[in-house]
Amino acid sequence: MIFLGNHKNNKFVIHQKIINENKFIMEKNSRQSIIEKILSIKKNKCTSNNDIKRKILSNVIRKQYHDKTQKKEMAIRFKWKIYNTIFAHLGWVRSIDFNYSNSLFFTGSSDRTIKIWNFPKGRLLSTLPGHIDQITDILVDQDQDLLYSASLDKTIKCWDLKQNRVINQYYGHKSGVYTINLFNPLKILFSGGRDCVIKVWDTRSNKEVNSMRGHENTIMKIISDRKNPKIISTSIDRTIKFWDLRTAKCTGSINKFNNALRDLKLSNDGFIYGVSIDLFFKVKNSENNKIVTPLFNLKKSFFTCIDLSKKGIILTGTEDGFIFVWHKFKQKLLNKLDVNMDKRTTLDEKNSIIDIKFDRTGSRFISSDTSRCIKLWHQRSPY
Repeated sequence: MIFLGNHKNNKFVIHQKIINENKFIMEKNSRQSIIEKILSIKKNKCTSNNDIKRKILSNVIRKQYHDKTQKKEMAIRFKWKIYNTIFAHLGWVRSIDFNYSNSLFFTGSSDRTIKIWNFPKGRLLSTLPGHIDQITDILVDQDQDLLYSASLDKTIKCWDLKQNRVINQYYGHKSGVYTINLFNPLKILFSGGRDCVIKVWDTRSNKEVNSMRGHENTIMKIISDRKNPKIISTSIDRTIKFWDLRTAKCTGSINKFNNALRDLKLSNDGFIYGVSIDLFFKVKNSENNKIVTPLFNLKKSFFTCIDLSKKGIILTGTEDGFIFVWHKFKQKLLNKLDVNMDKRTTLDEKNSIIDIKFDRTGSRFISSDTSRCIKLWHQRSPY
């Protein structure tokens, strides 16, 4: 070994290095002892592994709940804006629906035609003529490429969307048909209208299976509960009726309304949301329930239609051209949209909302009004 400089100084340097190494070892040991002490304290607090697991699970649940509430709050913060206005038909657009993949939407009009549009751009793809009177309702079968349309010509037509042609027709109503719906588990179609009768059709044999009577005036809406073999109907006679498909009989009725009922929607939370001429309300989806919960009373105008999304947003349209946006969980008004925007000058020029429909994602919707236009809306952030 070669030492540079004084021998004593070199010895001192070596000795200093040994002292430093010992200090490092001592510090390392002290750190380990501190960590062990912390772990022992934690073990004393949590007497078993189950306690530790419970604490971890509770923290995870808290985080998940926080994330869900944040998402709901973000949904509330978004506003709605028209991104496309289309002069769609020569008559009023009475009904709107989307296909399962959300790539197309369909409009049925009082000009007796159905039109197929690209979504979300709103480009016209095809026009389907065939009815000889106004089309009142359209419905897409989500399990097959089929479209059903109801009309004031007393018929229901089934369209093959691959070939864009009528493949089946249903005759039996004595007057105009206003509403149709499907119960896919049993392949059954329902229809109701001015003759106050609900017709039950087998879509496999294309024959009438049953007729259900009980309403005293025009049937405006029929909705089906996919979990149970029953349907719910509403009418101008100011009642909501529950029907059992197995017996084809009315199992319950709610008749606590002051005015004609216009529209109903079934929600996943076990409630039915609906509108009468002057009232936005909800009722429990049960035959034994007689309680109607009023959510909003409209005085200067009247409601025309309703729709709700999977995100918990509810839309209600009015006769004076407004769309009310509600939060289902908090049951409060989020926004009030004017379809006429800045074009309104006098009361004679106002346009009534006829139909509103959310797309499959709930981030866009389409509205139709008496201007014969359809308006495509999307969410935009206020920030």
